[in-house]
Amino acid sequence: MNQREKRLMAAVGALLLLWGASQGLSRYREAVAASEDRQIAAEQSLGEAKTELARSERALSRLRDGLRRSLPTDADVARSLYQDWLQAELSGASIEVDEINDTSSNATGEHYRQLTFTVLARGSLKAWTDFFAAFQSAPHLHRVSFASLTPDKDTPSELRASVTVDALLLNGCRREDRLSQASVEIDREAVRSDAELIVTRELFAPYRPQAESAGAEAGVVASGGDDPSSQALVTAMTYGRGGWSMTVRREDTGEVLVFREGDRVQIGRVRGRLVEVDGRRATLRSRRGQRVLSLGRRLSEAEIEADRS
Repeated sequence: MNQREKRLMAAVGALLLLWGASQGLSRYREAVAASEDRQIAAEQSLGEAKTELARSERALSRLRDGLRRSLPTDADVARSLYQDWLQAELSGASIEVDEINDTSSNATGEHYRQLTFTVLARGSLKAWTDFFAAFQSAPHLHRVSFASLTPDKDTPSELRASVTVDALLLNGCRREDRLSQASVEIDREAVRSDAELIVTRELFAPYRPQAESAGAEAGVVASGGDDPSSQALVTAMTYGRGGWSMTVRREDTGEVLVFREGDRVQIGRVRGRLVEVDGRRATLRSRRGQRVLSLGRRLSEAEIEADRS
């Protein structure tokens, strides 16, 4: 083999070596990419498994809480005990009970049974507020599914009410002959404050728009004087036949103002159109942007947001 052939063979060998190295590098990169894909898939699966575990733990916690609060599994015993409890709470709140009727239907599922009671009674607004506060803080697995309160024709200071209450019996409950004695965490100071706000309201006063009158009474803030918006407290956000409304109580004058979505609010330096109410927060929109009002806070404490319109 002459020198030229040797050089040619060396060149061919070098090319084969480079080709083999290139193929090996490609297979290595593919293996690394596949490994990374498997790692990403494993991490996603682990994340999904953790999410499902958290959901399961929350569901199990709710189930355990429901079993602690369930009525006893013996339906006849549960019906009698719960009806007695309702009567005692109503009477304890100074409400005169006309009727408590068992109106249960066949609302049952694989793991529960529902009892329904209709209460016809009358009492003052404070009495009803006290009862609903006690109802909310009770440990039973129950709810008020319907309530209608109207002023008594003969005694306007009293409210006649028709209240429908649903209570559940869960099959896994181990109690058969007594109601739940579980403890319920409740912010009693918040309950007391809410009750005071409800009792001081004129629930059945006819609605009158306050858009212009509020601004006229507020006027321009005098130099060196207090801003009327600092004395205007948001006391309620409610939903009725006319949609959402916001109630504001002027602490300086005692006047109660009701604004519906679309009304113009003008109290002191706080001015704008009420564009949204959701039960805990309300939004005022003006040329300068948006103000977010919170239930239980004064208008002057509104949070300012940029106008998103």
